[in-house]
Amino acid sequence: MFTCQMSLEIPVPQFTVRDLLRLSPEDVIDTRWAQTADVPLRINGLLLSWAEFELIGNKIAVRLTELE
Repeated sequence: MFTCQMSLEIPVPQFTVRDLLRLSPEDVIDTRWAQTADVPLRINGLLLSWAEFELIGNKIAVRLTELE
């Protein structure tokens, strides 16, 4: 079985390590990313596709919208 690292990258302007350490459950972070804009999905650091977030019940899912 092959395992891989998947990441979704959303820029967060002026977000510091200090901000990261102060995060608590249910905190909201201003990403300045347009709500309707797709986000880049990377597998092992390589851009594979673009995706959008979707709520399914009380969970967040990722839907692929475009393959590179």
